[in-house]
Amino acid sequence: MAVRKPHLKLMLIVVVLFALSSSGLVIPPAAVRANGTVTGAGLDEAVGVPIQLAPKGTIYDRTPTYKWTRVQGASKYWIQVKQSGIGNPFIDKDNLTSRSYCDPKTCSVTFPTTLGYKLYKWRVKAYINYWKQWSAWEPFVVAPSAEGFYTNFTNNANGWVVHNGTWLLQENTYYTTTGKTDQAATISHTGNYSTFTYEAKMKRRGCPGCANVLIIRGNPGTIDPEGWWYTEYTFDYTNSGFFSVWRDYHGTQNKLKGWTSTSAINKGGWNTLKVTASGGNFHFYINGHLVWAGSDSNYASGRVGIGMFKYNTTSDKLWVDWAKLSTTVADAHELEVLVAGEEVPGGSHNQSP
Repeated sequence: MAVRKPHLKLMLIVVVLFALSSSGLVIPPAAVRANGTVTGAGLDEAVGVPIQLAPKGTIYDRTPTYKWTRVQGASKYWIQVKQSGIGNPFIDKDNLTSRSYCDPKTCSVTFPTTLGYKLYKWRVKAYINYWKQWSAWEPFVVAPSAEGFYTNFTNNANGWVVHNGTWLLQENTYYTTTGKTDQAATISHTGNYSTFTYEAKMKRRGCPGCANVLIIRGNPGTIDPEGWWYTEYTFDYTNSGFFSVWRDYHGTQNKLKGWTSTSAINKGGWNTLKVTASGGNFHFYINGHLVWAGSDSNYASGRVGIGMFKYNTTSDKLWVDWAKLSTTVADAHELEVLVAGEEVPGGSHNQSP
């Protein structure tokens, strides 16, 4: 009589399940198919790898709660958080016990560390008699709340992104750039805004006719050959005493308000530029004086920023003292007096006549 040999695949399944059972890990029955393969969440639990739930993507909480799925049989967890692409983990905790940090389905922890407006990533692993495999790094970015911001550039420029040129903190007081030859040097603040009051205090040295700008409702994902964003509105002023307003689209620069002389500009000194935006209506101020009001509905929202244009000179420099934004607009525009000025022909987005 022939003797039937044991089915090798079945024997392998029995050995694997016995080993897992000996380690204290129980495989949910629903996770094992009839053919012996382990699927879905059962696979994650089988190898002891937690699934990260939060944070991920874009967040606004600077002290986020880290949350992951509980791994059956795990007595504790190890979590690491680091800035993406830079240095070692600045959060590195290996004593997060299941009893203290987990409910029946998930685990979570909040650290007192306040994160900057940067790109981060985190991972976690479980201890089941020994440390299991790390989860994959989960990236996330901390962005400013849409409620607005205030930056005085003391010690840092958190929330600001450089798009062209070199920008540096100076004396823990100013954000500065010496520009980029024949281009606009620009920065933006993360977050998209639609209705707002946005203003910044700045000073320019060098080229008297070169543009210094506030940028609103822009998209800096791509810049044109002159350094301007593909879509944006800009409010420009020069130390020769002119201002203008532009709408840019993929390298085409449309003049909304031509170069106009104004006594509101402090030539060579500090100037505070302000823009209010509500729907398609805009109001533009220099040092507290309304210099122009107009309408345009092409761009409904976007980033805000700051910039300067430079030609081939070596003495140029822009200092930014502070910048702030609120998501409200005052209703008293009809009571404001427009400062008279004369619009003159000529010039370009980069330079006044």
